[in-house]
Amino acid sequence: MSDQPVLFSRAAASCRLTLNREDKCHAINEEMIESLDHYLNEIENDTTLRLVELTATGDKFFCAGGDIKSWSAYSPLDMGRKWINAVMTFLIACETYPN
Repeated sequence: MSDQPVLFSRAAASCRLTLNREDKCHAINEEMIESLDHYLNEIENDTTLRLVELTATGDKFFCAGGDIKSWSAYSPLDMGRKWINAVMTFLIACETYPN
């Protein structure tokens, strides 16, 4: 299994973003958010794409939410500035994805 936090695959007019931290219940950390953001930016202007599927490896769970252990690395101020901003940016990008 790859050590990348998010796997990307493409077939014809669809692509798949796969959360890949099964050992952590796919809890979202900074590296995963950055990877998701990277892929969304990469495909944003691809007018041939009709479907972007967000899934996860394994069959026990999709995503546990935020990786609380990784939050301990942030001060409360940095938490608000960096982590929450990154997550909100990703969620807004998903909601407003042009294709």
